[in-house]
Amino acid sequence: MGRSKKMSSIEILESACQLFWEKGYSQTSMKDLEQATGLKPGSLYHSFKNKEVLFEQVMQHYIETVVEPRIQTFLEDEENDPQVNLRNVFDSIIEIPCEHRWIGCLMTNTSLEVQNFPKLKKMILEALDKFEQGFLNQLNRIPLVKKKSLTHRKKLAHHLLLSMEGFFVLVRIGADDKRLKKHVNDLFYLLFN
Repeated sequence: MGRSKKMSSIEILESACQLFWEKGYSQTSMKDLEQATGLKPGSLYHSFKNKEVLFEQVMQHYIETVVEPRIQTFLEDEENDPQVNLRNVFDSIIEIPCEHRWIGCLMTNTSLEVQNFPKLKKMILEALDKFEQGFLNQLNRIPLVKKKSLTHRKKLAHHLLLSMEGFFVLVRIGADDKRLKKHVNDLFYLLFN
């Protein structure tokens, strides 16, 4: 039987990401990471130093491949109707396939564990700031909202960010689509009426 091919660094990060996503940082052991990545303990420590460094690289990979594309797709779009772009952020959360809903958003899940990890906390806060700025950019394109003060628009953007994070939690705990869609409708009614 031949040896299995070596995993690329991207494959290692994706395997580790899936594991951290499912189990969380504290519940993931180095033994779990060895099994998921196929790396021996020495190789893991040589490549990543420790679990925290690996997790930081996993989070950076997740932000680059999942979070930033979502921001670019929905919140940097200057062509489509801004209310549609904003709504699409929430609809995309509801449209997460059922088999993946229980794992939620890696950033949201990790937010509960980052107090002891300043670098991770900074990474997550920066990504959330990008979302909030994207929400503000879209709000600034809505004529009725644009008439409001900048302070008011910033508060709306912050409320959208908090609502988005709440939606990830609701999806993770298994809220049904009907309930989630009602929440989206209520949110947009309160924001724009």
